[in-house]
Amino acid sequence: MNTRPGILLEPATAQARVLVLVMTIGLPFFLTCIALAFAASKNTPMPNQIGNSTITTLLVVLLTQTLLTTGLWYFLNKAMSRHRIEWEGDRLNVLTSFYKQSYQRQDLQIDAASIVNLESDKEHRPFLKTNGYALPGFRSGWFRLRNRQSAFCAMAAGKQVLMLPTNKGHCLMLGISNPKKVLADLKQWAGEV
Repeated sequence: MNTRPGILLEPATAQARVLVLVMTIGLPFFLTCIALAFAASKNTPMPNQIGNSTITTLLVVLLTQTLLTTGLWYFLNKAMSRHRIEWEGDRLNVLTSFYKQSYQRQDLQIDAASIVNLESDKEHRPFLKTNGYALPGFRSGWFRLRNRQSAFCAMAAGKQVLMLPTNKGHCLMLGISNPKKVLADLKQWAGEV
């Protein structure tokens, strides 16, 4: 089997990673502290305290919540690192966060592939997330573009993406640091039939 090395897509931006950290650890911790402070400020004793101690109860709740949300953050951050394309014989695999799509060579319209500048070509910007993972600086999964076309996106904050139409009624939008080289590699791969 003719296997080429995988190509890493543009990584998620630092902004996206910080946002995941804030949403999974920072915000829940902050809200839990407010709720616990409110509950502790009441003149009535808190029911079901651990060891009949308000401080111990508060610390256990915060520690448990922090451990759970840190696990969630780790899982989501790790998923953002799974962001690449691979060639295996006559198959192209796109792996991004929780999603994997595989395409036979004949499923791809490589001659119609193009490099799209999302800053000037607003029609091809992802608009509506239908089944995906999206943050500022990271898009992964299924989206509708502004022109209402369905697209499987694996892209970060880059302005230029490789748009690859398929015979399956959608296109691939791939954020690659060197889209011209990958497009040339795709055309060479298509000619290896």
